Amino acid sequence: MQNVYSIKAQMTLFIKQYNGALVGSVSKTYSGFGKSKNQAIVNAIQNINPQEPAFKRFMDNAKEKIVEYYVTHCGQMIDKAEMLSSQEKYDEAIALLMSIPENVTCYSNVMAKVSILYEKMQDKICQQQISEAKVAFAKTDYDVAYAKIGSISTSSKCYDEAMKMLPEIQEQQSAQAFAAAQTA
Repeated sequence: MQNVYSIKAQMTLFIKQYNGALVGSVSKTYSGFGKSKNQAIVNAIQNINPQEPAFKRFMDNAKEKIVEYYVTHCGQMIDKAEMLSSQEKYDEAIALLMSIPENVTCYSNVMAKVSILYEKMQDKICQQQISEAKVAFAKTDYDVAYAKIGSISTSSKCYDEAMKMLPEIQEQQSAQAFAAAQTA
């Protein structure tokens, strides 16, 4: 006769907000049997039915509370994103706003703000790339200057300014190559 192991295992699922507040939880107890303790545990896990009504209620209630949270705090989140934007922390502001679910009433307003923030971020990156291209140009590091200009998005407001640098770089590079050929 073989020993049969029997276990009772309690599974608890919970959802927390990013600030640590509990949104919801559910606990269920499962039994498992097997020829070893590990087999009994595996059997208990296999008995978990994700379609159980308790799990569905848990998820539905959690979704409802999450949406309610965003509806209640949407204005505050937009204000925080604007504060981050004023500090030129565009990526953080965009990430904050993108966490708001589509089914929240302020979503269209949020997406309009995200679009504006994205443009500001692109412009900031563009200005940085132009500055770095100018430094590389001054050091006669033409490959880096070209690379910096080439990485600028065509939708950036300073794209035209960046393109105006190309002939100047090409002219100086040609003049330098000509001078080098003359001295050789």
